[in-house]
Amino acid sequence: MSYVVIVTKPSYALAVLPALRRRHPAKRIVGVLDGAASLLGFDYPRGLSMSDYPFVSEPAWRPSPERMRQSVSYEVTDGTRVVLPDDPFALLRHADTIVCADGDWYGGAANFHNLMVHVGGDSLARRPHEMLRFSSSMPSAIARHAEAMGTTLDDDFIAYRDGGLAKRRFDWCFAVNSQGLLGAAYRKATGRTAAVPIGKYGLQLLYSMRDSSPLTEGRLLGTMSRWPGTGRYASEDKPTIWMGSPMSIAQIFEDIRQSGLVEHDEAHGSARTFSLTDAGRRFLDLLHPDCRDPDLPWRMREWQEGGKSSEPRIDRYIRTFFGKQKRFAGR
Repeated sequence: MSYVVIVTKPSYALAVLPALRRRHPAKRIVGVLDGAASLLGFDYPRGLSMSDYPFVSEPAWRPSPERMRQSVSYEVTDGTRVVLPDDPFALLRHADTIVCADGDWYGGAANFHNLMVHVGGDSLARRPHEMLRFSSSMPSAIARHAEAMGTTLDDDFIAYRDGGLAKRRFDWCFAVNSQGLLGAAYRKATGRTAAVPIGKYGLQLLYSMRDSSPLTEGRLLGTMSRWPGTGRYASEDKPTIWMGSPMSIAQIFEDIRQSGLVEHDEAHGSARTFSLTDAGRRFLDLLHPDCRDPDLPWRMREWQEGGKSSEPRIDRYIRTFFGKQKRFAGR
């Protein structure tokens, strides 16, 4: 009997697998590391013409070779952890029981659902799978939660799943349209032939840098962790919001740093400062003014909380945002 557990961090595997091993001593306990970005990546459509934009659809997925290389599968036997060479999808296809060990947040629940669809179709995804909830990786806390596991049909998991899938829908639609429409502006501004390397939050950070450069990396990351927006969505107990997550903001900054749109200056003491290049300013000038949306992180939170009911608002936003850019570029 194989008991395959989906975890998002190695530290979770070290804590979760031994607890489940003690609970199920007769079963083979295997952990598959599915990082926060998931083993699956977007399968971008090919051959789109300008008349296809703005483009709105459900996301399409495929295994990500890079993430597959980073993934690790473990088996716990007699208190020891053994790294397995097995393909993670093969382990899931042959599992008797699949456990979601990180389904109590939007990304983890959505990633688990998409993995199940990829492995066994919608029927496997909608089947009740065990879910281990935990707020601490301490062995004692894990052991307690292992004795009272929920399932992926519980209301809280479904809410996280649907909220995570709403975010994935936005990210997919933004990425596809960005490559076609923002990509044209990026290539014109920089002379590069590569795809546009910045995402929804990187774009908003560029606008912020245009107003307040030069800034140190620490200041920029701090701004992203305490993003004020316009104040429209702020409240007394929530005046700011993360633009991204604690795990993603460094990568967002690295993407724009490598884009050719920002540069650093060594002349301001020991801390390097960053500001827009001429190409960065040209890029923003080539975009419709409404591409600047400081409240996007707040909208994303609302859409996640709304789950499936947010899809019409997401689709309308995408059509409006990129419709304006398409008309602006075609002047």
